[in-house]
Amino acid sequence: MTGKTTHFGFEEIDETEKAGRVRGVFGSVASRYDVMNDAMSLGIHRLWKDAMMDWLAPRPGSKLLDVAGGTGDIAFRFLKRAGHGHATVVDLTEDMLVEGRKRAEAEQMAQNLDWLVGDAMSLPFENNSFDVYTISFGIRNVTRPEKALSEAFRVLKPGGRLMVLEFSQIPNDLLQKAYDLYSFNVIPRLGQAIVGDRDSYQYLVESIRQFPDQETFLDMVRAAGFEQAKYRIISMGFACLYSGLIFLNMRVPHYILRLIRTGATLERTGAMRQIMDAMEAPRLVRGTLRVLAWPFQWLGYKGDTSMTPTVRALTALGPAYIKFGQIFSTRPDIVGTELATEMRILQDKLPPFSLDEAKQSLSQ
Repeated sequence: MTGKTTHFGFEEIDETEKAGRVRGVFGSVASRYDVMNDAMSLGIHRLWKDAMMDWLAPRPGSKLLDVAGGTGDIAFRFLKRAGHGHATVVDLTEDMLVEGRKRAEAEQMAQNLDWLVGDAMSLPFENNSFDVYTISFGIRNVTRPEKALSEAFRVLKPGGRLMVLEFSQIPNDLLQKAYDLYSFNVIPRLGQAIVGDRDSYQYLVESIRQFPDQETFLDMVRAAGFEQAKYRIISMGFACLYSGLIFLNMRVPHYILRLIRTGATLERTGAMRQIMDAMEAPRLVRGTLRVLAWPFQWLGYKGDTSMTPTVRALTALGPAYIKFGQIFSTRPDIVGTELATEMRILQDKLPPFSLDEAKQSLSQ
């Protein structure tokens, strides 16, 4: 037991339990997994995966890492589109990989395919090993998605591409209600009829509802270090594709990029002005910092617009910055009474972070 919790569907569990329970879910359904995918999506998941390849546009000779790759759907598509290349399929559940190896495509592409049991949060590969990282309908099952994204950044080469396909929030309320009605009433029953397992598909339906909305997840992609982070809604919002690129993957430049992003976020959220006013910074300092940060605003995080500027910026930037906010909320002598009072929300509404977590956030 770690004391840290996460969700398993609608259930709150200890973090250490989730991987084993996810493994149990997919081990239970592995033999009929592909059939069930076709049944519950009416075959539309194939079009979504084709759309993923269309946006990705695999290049000949590329090396793919497909995480939570299960029975190989994405890897097979990638190799066919690329013409020649190599794909490594990693999955937490060995039974899923066993089913993938049985497919006809696996035998035809055997020389270009590796299958490996592994965890998205701790990949067994060297830095800068792959050209492309994909994860399809898998990241919502990871205990800490932000850690999986950090690992993706680590193993990708400079110029590498991240591509995530996941279920998403439907922007139309009426359509969302109809989808909920279908998901909670039909999909678990299909699971019972086809796979003999209602509970696993009840979890899968619930896990979709727990996944963040498009903007929140896109901020997570940016926080992991990816540039040109974008998303595309497909099929009216039933699913969503996320893409990110790596321009810099060296430690020193990454720290510089982190510094630039901090300034850009402070400027974009309006926190730069608020902090400078609270600290009564000299006019020259204020002007210089704002002139330097302004051109990079597009690199900054937007954050939650319902929050006050500084709280919004620190929350968007992550644990290390929240830690700073918690400290400064107790120091009105430095930041002024008004700003210190505003930042107390970081004490009241967000859990304190350990120094180790703060340092890890800064080093990502």
